[in-house]
Amino acid sequence: MADRASLQNAPARPGSQERPFLAAVRRFRKNRTASMGAAICIALALLAVFAPLVAPYDPVKQSFRDQLRPPCADHLLGTDEFGRDMLSRILYGARLALLVGFVAVSIALVAGVALGVVAGYFGGWVDNVIMRVMDVLLAFPYILLAIGIMAILGPSLVNVMIAIGIVSVPEYARVVRSSVLVVKGEDFIEAARAVGATDRWIITKHVLRNCLGPVIVQATLSVGRAIINAAGLSFLGLGAQPPTPEWGSMLNAGRPYMFDAPWITTFPGIAILIAVLGFNLLGDGLNETLDPRLRQ
Repeated sequence: MADRASLQNAPARPGSQERPFLAAVRRFRKNRTASMGAAICIALALLAVFAPLVAPYDPVKQSFRDQLRPPCADHLLGTDEFGRDMLSRILYGARLALLVGFVAVSIALVAGVALGVVAGYFGGWVDNVIMRVMDVLLAFPYILLAIGIMAILGPSLVNVMIAIGIVSVPEYARVVRSSVLVVKGEDFIEAARAVGATDRWIITKHVLRNCLGPVIVQATLSVGRAIINAAGLSFLGLGAQPPTPEWGSMLNAGRPYMFDAPWITTFPGIAILIAVLGFNLLGDGLNETLDPRLRQ
């Protein structure tokens, strides 16, 4: 019995400690918020990928004999003013929503991380110039700045991605800069400088790796916001143009029929709600998983 107790109380071997990545995965799986958000996002992604197999009809094919049909056995979510199946259009709209979300976030991520790292690591006048430009962009309301960029570029889905990506850059720059300011004062950064490591080596091998947590959380939350903002721009007629099955343009097209055929606007709105909710839950769960201050 004494030997067994001594073995249980003995310190763990250095190699037996759980790896940080596996520990993060274990915490993520135990987090209900993260698991629910991940389930919604995975289901949405699967429906988008397999939309041609799941959708019962062509999303742009018109049938004037089936105009404004309510939900029924042939059309589970009804039809729109041109007789197009709403379920098929919503499924194909998920493809565009995810495409816009990920492309816009990728644009903001690359530019924002680069600017944030340069501003936080080098400081001085470089930091002042970059941050003042970011402050100018943040001074404009988010959606108004996006509309202004769209007015310059012209209405199209590609320009929506660019506009949303540009207006999201300051958020990543500020988040990354704050993390870099904390990391570059650590002892291991001074040790790397002492052994002759270059700034490029320190940034790529040490600084960026220790800033991944906040960036991942910010990117996940930004996907949901990019989806809803893209839908808003399309609702205003600045995004995807008819007959493209995009959720925002579907809401705009259904406005004249809100009382006679409410399903035209109800179901695309629910789709936007579910998509944004899924990414927000996933982002909150990742924040609780990766932030040591929020761990129980």
